[in-house]
Amino acid sequence: MPKEKINSKIVEGTYDQQANVFAARAPGLLWWETVGIPAYDRHLHGFYHRSDIKVLDFGTGSARLPQHLTTHGIPAENITGVELSEELVRIAKKNIPGATFIHGDITKVRLPPNYFDLITSNMVFEFLDENGLEQALTNAHKSLKPKGIILFITTHPDKMKTDSGLDTPGPFETTFPWGEKGPNYYRTLTDFTLASRKAGFEIEQIEELGIPPEAEKIDPKEYARYAAYPYIRLVVKARKP
Repeated sequence: MPKEKINSKIVEGTYDQQANVFAARAPGLLWWETVGIPAYDRHLHGFYHRSDIKVLDFGTGSARLPQHLTTHGIPAENITGVELSEELVRIAKKNIPGATFIHGDITKVRLPPNYFDLITSNMVFEFLDENGLEQALTNAHKSLKPKGIILFITTHPDKMKTDSGLDTPGPFETTFPWGEKGPNYYRTLTDFTLASRKAGFEIEQIEELGIPPEAEKIDPKEYARYAAYPYIRLVVKARKP
């Protein structure tokens, strides 16, 4: 039986409508400050303060992650972001004028082969169905240099399964941290690793991350919501041989 699909036009429309709300809220979200930023810093410190690094950010949104990378010495002109929402591309260009932002679909966009040293993706692959994830990872593999790294963070599958009630991979509707609703796709941790290996990557590290106790002092209410789950985010780091 074929897996259910997510319509990319629906995702694009959702984020076009929510672009301004997302851009305003995303940089200050509790999970981003206490889980996301520390995870990227742990895994990417070897790329920091290097002017030769070429970075591609899949699903760049309002350029939240590229902005963080520039604070660690990666030149804006060395960063390319691909984003499905035209409204978010417009915002990203204002946030980092020196970077390159492409309005496009990460499963289809044409990129220079063997060009990038690092590909990042933050909370994006959960919007892709089975075929979309395969295409995006294949696209990433082609555009990375040999020995290049892909690092992505997504909602942890166990949290998604609890929220969605699904027992098998498939789409469901989720409520975003800023209160709006939109489509998501539940898949297992094994599904992520198998898809990465199928695209030609070698898995270097997988991390399952919960909300840290110190986050309670920042936002007790939001902390309590996240603390209900053993893990809230999944980190996958892989290398192109």
